[in-house]
Amino acid sequence: MLETIRRLRGAEPRPAAGGALTAVFSALTGLCLAGASRLITSQSIRQTLSAVLGESALFFGEAAFFALIVFALAQLFRSIFASGCAVSAMALLISLTHHFKLLITSTPLEVQDFALIGAAGDIAQLNAQYISLSRNSALAIIGTALWLCVLFIASKPLRLPKKQRWISFAASCALFALVFCLGADAIIYSPLDVPLSRSYRQRYVNSHTGFVLGLWRSAIYRDSGMEYNEKTAAEVASELGELIAAIPAGGDGEPVNVIMVLSESFFDVTELPGVEYEGDPVADFHALQAEGVSGKFYTRTLGYGTVNIELELLTGINTRLMPYGEALNTWTAERFTQLPALPQVLGDAGYYTAFLHMYNDSIYNRRAFLPGLGFDEVFFSEDMAKIDPEAAAAGDDYWDFMEERISGWFYSDDYMADLVAELFSQKKDEQPVFIYAVSMENHSTYTADKYGEYDFPFEAEISDEARGALSAATQGVANASRSLRKLTDYLETVDEPTVLIFFGDHKPGLGLEQGGSVYTELGMCTADSSQWTAEQSAEMYSADYLIWANDPELLPAEPGTRADDSSNYLGLTALECSGTQLPDYWRALAALRQESIVYTWNYFISDEGAVSLQLPETETAAQRRADLFGFLLRDAYASRYLEGELY
Repeated sequence: MLETIRRLRGAEPRPAAGGALTAVFSALTGLCLAGASRLITSQSIRQTLSAVLGESALFFGEAAFFALIVFALAQLFRSIFASGCAVSAMALLISLTHHFKLLITSTPLEVQDFALIGAAGDIAQLNAQYISLSRNSALAIIGTALWLCVLFIASKPLRLPKKQRWISFAASCALFALVFCLGADAIIYSPLDVPLSRSYRQRYVNSHTGFVLGLWRSAIYRDSGMEYNEKTAAEVASELGELIAAIPAGGDGEPVNVIMVLSESFFDVTELPGVEYEGDPVADFHALQAEGVSGKFYTRTLGYGTVNIELELLTGINTRLMPYGEALNTWTAERFTQLPALPQVLGDAGYYTAFLHMYNDSIYNRRAFLPGLGFDEVFFSEDMAKIDPEAAAAGDDYWDFMEERISGWFYSDDYMADLVAELFSQKKDEQPVFIYAVSMENHSTYTADKYGEYDFPFEAEISDEARGALSAATQGVANASRSLRKLTDYLETVDEPTVLIFFGDHKPGLGLEQGGSVYTELGMCTADSSQWTAEQSAEMYSADYLIWANDPELLPAEPGTRADDSSNYLGLTALECSGTQLPDYWRALAALRQESIVYTWNYFISDEGAVSLQLPETETAAQRRADLFGFLLRDAYASRYLEGELY
């Protein structure tokens, strides 16, 4: 064997057969990577074999996708081994990322997630519990590595002369472009019932195409929205103008202080089916519901993506109405200045505006773009001495001081309440105040050792791992509820009119290493999110919120009222609570709110509470207003037309 390897490695290239053999080895590499990707993403040998046999056309389509890339790069690198290594690393890494994201959030990998590639290390650290190689993932990696050894042996004999390899490179690129770009709709996606002429949520696409071709569809998909022409632009301006005119601008009363608290992964755990608690983990939240306005807070993610939820709130931009894959956290500060974001509107009305986050800025680089939204000051974990006199007095021992305020691996919600109260007290006598605070204590990971002790035992028929995860999440939620009470107790002592808006950004992911999640063990949904019904999607992609005021007259409805809200409109709700005059942009959003509670890539809820996976295909008021507002968003940000005239 060793002698054979030496002969092969020392062999000279054979131009006549090199191209054909490279194509064969590329095809075999494509099959290997398609199988490895399926094994990683399904975590099932049976399902992988079923895909090869039962979905052969789709499976071989995935293999062809990889094979053409391998063949092209083999000509470019003049090495089938180097090409195989590069494509294998890409395929395995993306498949593993997809698997881990599903495990943590029950949400598939999407194109916009690649914007966070620079923060991969920090994200991995935050979710270290889930990032371990399963047996099937290890098998996929080992199998791929063994095949790469074969490519190493075959690499030198398959090298082509320079002229011939450039011809082969051009031909393979042309074939890839024809099949997977120019002809992708006719050849692949329309036959699979996900034509490029329509927009679909990622999990729906993946259920028809598989992960590899599903992600590629999202990469080449271009959702143009309403076709632009001068006539359409005039019609949109006229129609929106009529809708805006029917919305009161407000702004006649005394300015009201507004505090918004995004409570990491807060939701009412007592509503989980099959779980009986000894005591009420969210007793303070429940008591305050009778004094305020509360309900479901519908969002668009599960277990992750806080920054884009908060940016939807603060800007009024519903990314469902923007081109698919739009990630607001990738925008520059300058781009955000093009619209009247919530902090900017309040700042122009004379408010002090501050953003407070109980973690560092290592993942989303918020410091770079938050000033563009109109925040006067931005505070992260390293900045608390600017607010807290005790932290300032700690001097060189600042981080020792901060470490004493850790609860459940992160800075506590209790300390956040102290900071919000302190900052508010420093500023309230000078001008109206808007504070947007983000907690961190109830962030993943959720394991039995997250807290030293647990205050709320429960009965549930779930595994030990699930019990540990739910115990950790419950304690985090309970501590958030207590911090809410601490804030309201302080605000009751304040004379200035103040509204507090408290909400969970999403449910915690609660994925399990053994597969599935706490939610699947409780029977709330299947592990495969592509199979969720509209009602399951609405339940899984929702948390809870509360609006409380130190004067009941400041509430948007009678105390005790239950009214659902969402990440699409809670920023508008905050503006209305402030008593500030609404710019036309926000009045246009208010017109859209009259027809819907939430509209995301995953589900839609009408103003009457009807839940569906998509907007009705027939022309409705909800559809028309979504088209109009989407047209406004796209065109204003492209700076092609409307040029901010509705702002």
